[in-house]
Amino acid sequence: MSAAAELQAAIVTATSSLPALSGVYDGPPARAEFPYLVVDCSSERDWSASLQHGREIEVKLVMWGHPGPRFLELEEALQECVLPGRTLANWSVSSLALAERKRTRSPEGAWGSHLTLRARLLAIEGERS
Repeated sequence: MSAAAELQAAIVTATSSLPALSGVYDGPPARAEFPYLVVDCSSERDWSASLQHGREIEVKLVMWGHPGPRFLELEEALQECVLPGRTLANWSVSSLALAERKRTRSPEGAWGSHLTLRARLLAIEGERS
C-alpha cells in the first residue's frame, strides 16, 4: 500500500474515535450532518535518502461545523488525536508536524477548521510504493 493511502487510513481510524464527529470522509460529502471531517493525503513527494526510500505527504484535514465553544473544543481534540505518532504496517513515521492552522467561515455561517500537516515517512524494509 502506498505511503499516502496507509497514512490516510490511519488518520481516518484515529479520528473516527471522536464521538462528537458525525462522520469522517475521504472527500467532501454530498450531504453530511455537522460537525464532520474531510481527510486528504493526496499531495506526496519523494523524501528518500541514499539508503532508504521515503515520502513526504501533505495532510489536509478540514472540519466543518456550527460556530461556538463546542466547535473550538472539537478542533483541539482533533489536533491532539492526529498529531501523536502513528504506527503503520509498511512505513515508519519519521515526523508528523502541524504546518498551518486556520479557520474560515462559509456564507451560510458554518465554520471550517483547516489543519495542514507535514508527514515524513520512511519505508520499512522491502516497501517501495
